[in-house]
Amino acid sequence: MHVQHCRSAEELVSRLTTAWSGPRADPFAFDLAVVPGPGFQRWLSQQFSRVGDGGICAGIEFASVAALERRLGGADDPWQPARLVWQVQRIALEPGAPALEVLRRHLLASRETYTACHRIARHLAGYARYRPRMLSAWADGDDVGPNGEPLGENAWQAHLWRRLVAEIDQPVIATEALSRRDGQLAGLRGGPVPGVPERVAVLAPSQLDAQLLRLLDALDAHHQVELLLLRPTPTRRPAALNGELRRADFTRPAGHRLNRALGQLADEAAALVPGEETTEPLPEPSSERTLLRRLQSNLRSDTEPAPGVLAPSDDSIQVHLSHDLSRQVEVLREVLTDLLASDPSLEPRDIAVFTPDVDAVAPLIGAAFSAASGQAHPASRFRVQLADRSMAQVNPMVTLLLRLLALPDGRFEASTLLELCQDPAIAGRFGFTSEGRERLVDLVAKAGVRWGLSAAQRSAFGLQGFPQNTWFAGLQRMLLGVALPETDLVSAGTVLPLDDVESSDVVLIGALTEFVGRLSRTLAEFTEPGTLSDWAMRCRRAVESLVALPSGQEWQLTDLWTGMARLVERGEGAAGTPLSRQAAQRAIADEFSSTPARGAFGNGSLIVCGPTSLRHVPHRVVVLLGWDAERYPRPARRHGDDLLGDEPRVGDPTGALLDRQLLLDAVHATRERLIVIAQGRSVATNEAVPLAAPIAELLDALEATAVSDAGVGGGTTATVQHPLQPFDPRYFSGSSKLFSADPLAFRAARASLAEPAQRRPRYFLEPLAPPDLSQGVTLDQLTDFFKHPARTLLKVRAGLTLGTSADAGDEMPIELDHLQRWQIGRRVLDRLRAGHEEDAVRRAEWLRGDVPPFELGKEVMTGVLAEAGRARRQIPADLPEQRLYDLELSVPVPGIGPANLVGRVGAFGHELLQVEFSGLAPRHRLEAWLRLLTLAAAVPGDWRARVVGKGKVACLAAPPQATAVELLGNLLAIYSRGLSEPLPALPRLGMEWAGLRESRRDPLDPKVGMNRLRDRWKWEADAAWKLFFSFPELVSTQIGDTAVPGADPGEKFVVGALASAIWTPLLAAEVTS
Repeated sequence: MHVQHCRSAEELVSRLTTAWSGPRADPFAFDLAVVPGPGFQRWLSQQFSRVGDGGICAGIEFASVAALERRLGGADDPWQPARLVWQVQRIALEPGAPALEVLRRHLLASRETYTACHRIARHLAGYARYRPRMLSAWADGDDVGPNGEPLGENAWQAHLWRRLVAEIDQPVIATEALSRRDGQLAGLRGGPVPGVPERVAVLAPSQLDAQLLRLLDALDAHHQVELLLLRPTPTRRPAALNGELRRADFTRPAGHRLNRALGQLADEAAALVPGEETTEPLPEPSSERTLLRRLQSNLRSDTEPAPGVLAPSDDSIQVHLSHDLSRQVEVLREVLTDLLASDPSLEPRDIAVFTPDVDAVAPLIGAAFSAASGQAHPASRFRVQLADRSMAQVNPMVTLLLRLLALPDGRFEASTLLELCQDPAIAGRFGFTSEGRERLVDLVAKAGVRWGLSAAQRSAFGLQGFPQNTWFAGLQRMLLGVALPETDLVSAGTVLPLDDVESSDVVLIGALTEFVGRLSRTLAEFTEPGTLSDWAMRCRRAVESLVALPSGQEWQLTDLWTGMARLVERGEGAAGTPLSRQAAQRAIADEFSSTPARGAFGNGSLIVCGPTSLRHVPHRVVVLLGWDAERYPRPARRHGDDLLGDEPRVGDPTGALLDRQLLLDAVHATRERLIVIAQGRSVATNEAVPLAAPIAELLDALEATAVSDAGVGGGTTATVQHPLQPFDPRYFSGSSKLFSADPLAFRAARASLAEPAQRRPRYFLEPLAPPDLSQGVTLDQLTDFFKHPARTLLKVRAGLTLGTSADAGDEMPIELDHLQRWQIGRRVLDRLRAGHEEDAVRRAEWLRGDVPPFELGKEVMTGVLAEAGRARRQIPADLPEQRLYDLELSVPVPGIGPANLVGRVGAFGHELLQVEFSGLAPRHRLEAWLRLLTLAAAVPGDWRARVVGKGKVACLAAPPQATAVELLGNLLAIYSRGLSEPLPALPRLGMEWAGLRESRRDPLDPKVGMNRLRDRWKWEADAAWKLFFSFPELVSTQIGDTAVPGADPGEKFVVGALASAIWTPLLAAEVTS
């Protein structure tokens, strides 16, 4: 095997080109290049295409180290962790093995067994690769650890391994874990491997170990094997290893501080593979003595010469310290915009962004580099693509399947299933349009669905005997509501029809019922354990019954079924082992999480990826994004049962050392600019936070590499601390290292520096065009307005509702608030007045699902029925039969003209009766007064109105017909104005003002009037009122030039004028009963 150490990726390509320059024995044969990742593969193929006269890269096959090992050892190796996990689970769960009882108890106590068994399988595979002598001792019955010490509490691992050796496949394989590779090596030395090209080059492997080197050496017997290692610092020569050596005893050269702090893996590789030392001299120092060039030169020579002089314009290394990851992505956007704007020769393909957490960065990148309507950032035109994402992250069908498998862990809340209805694939299957989904939310809330698929399913949570608020109960209410109204209180078993089901809802309710039914059948299958094949079939049935994909998206299902088939094929050795849902879910998640999605390398885009995909690939600009202490480097965690962690040895895998090496490799791969974007301050307190240790070591090295004319070190000079907010004015001052091309941030920065705008009164609003009253006004519209003018203005003119339609949520009613109690009481009172029996009314409320369960609900219903009964007893017993009047009249409106007013009013003889479950509030009086005026204006007669509420009764006498018409005209004028601008016509406050005037007291008297008005404001002011008004400003607002029709001419304030026009006639009409 020919080993070569190369100082750069470009040199590696040159040497490989030389090694493969000769003709092949078979002109149609391929060469095999074993590469560290898909990014390196794409770059290498592009380099080969430029060799000679340029053209294409042909005749070369690419593979990873793992793929080469599988190819040489056989893809059906039962000792691969993905296959071994199922055998581990089967054996570990079998009773009757005392030595494995501790493992069995541990697995049985877990919710799912796959995770622990997969970890154990990885441990065993690691022992076979890195501690073969320990397995030899286990085979001889000696339960010892890696260093010959007794295993103690980990002795179960040796017993498990011996059971696996004895039971896997056939007896001939009994010693496979120990001798399989020796036999494999002998086979490689015995002759060429069919299907493997004659020329094989292993390029810059991520990590070397003794087993890989033995495999390549054996392959070299009949194949031409080139091992080309990247070693940017050839002067570092650790002593060659003659055997196994503890990592703690490994002696490393001193040299440059960064090589010492970050390059241990490179030193270990150099010790494992002495190879061919380069005879070429080190390149002469570049005439371009930037900070980056100086650092790279010092690293290559492994020395720390005296600091050089840093040019003022040197920006070859930039360290941008910001806040959380979201803010760092904003900084990245501005840095890239500045780079591409200042250097026309720089293209997106010349920039690589490395981040240790692609999943966390992905949505932030999508948001930051997308076009915002009206305020597009220049970076929205950049070609940015994400790489290093798994199938579980990019395939929506995988995500959906995992959501379905996780559903039984939850309570089937209303919001959870409604979110599933929003999934495009499910919506496409069942016809849930955007408008339909909005209607579904309303129907589900009205049907009382909170959580639980059915009463039986809910019993698993300890709630038996209460079927209300489940999906089945809610769907039954909707379906019965298609045929029957709720008002008749006709029920079918325990189902009460849902009221207000429209004919257009029939198809939607049918689709929802079908969806829930199919989901229920799917989840019933998921509750039973099954083999891997069973779970694959269940998952396929579930997905195919619930989704429909548009044309062009079928690849999502194809990739899903391919991955499931691959998982089943690997689990053939444990075909009869039943798996719980949790174990199957974990296995499926691991399968797709470890399967990479299609790569996006080499297409000319700016690539955002993990630090390993483009490792060693040279780029003009390398950006390290999100290399924060919380996520980099990975902590050196180990499980207590991992014996490899006992005194690690040179060549053992280690994530922490690999992460450190990646930073050093990124420095060497940068050609023009190295940019680090990391967290330097807390997003919560803006206080400084510690940097990741390798980043801090990089800054220390820069301090010693060069200094500015002012004597400031390179690390300090290269560091830029960013403000917390992207609209900080310093970004646009032009006098610092901060810069921004964000137009929206620029507007915000200018606004922050401008003089504060003079505060306008909260109630001020530019008048809107008045409504067209000639089209008619309904009595209900008029009464709704005067109950709450501010809310009506927002709803009618702006389509806004503030706090009036609270979501029912997923929680069952346990303790009712005042509004919920009033809604139940109002329904109960109306039904009792309609002649329904008390038992029927009580049952209807139970079936609606708005009443708390069991004794809590009984207590609520007892109290509500008692209060409703007291209200009924205040109604005269000798009332005549109610007559409904359909009214339509033309009302002259001052300053506007005639307006049609239409509505229906019911009267018992000559009396209107309004019974309220709550206390008698001003708005109740106002509603009755408006209906009384309309009836008196349309039908001459001696009309009266009676309003009953919690022990109080108010009686109103109608004015003469002409007066009623005049009052209605004034109120319609206020209605028209109130839909054009906010009016402070608060019912409680207005009635209090009019009452104070009637008793000849001053409403603005600070001792009496103002205190009472303030109390009314506190009681009545909600979000809509507070949007326009504040106290005491609203009561001191002058009326101005615009008069209020019907107001007392002596009132100088808007509140007083409205109170006199609305409430003075009403109070004057009150009579004793």
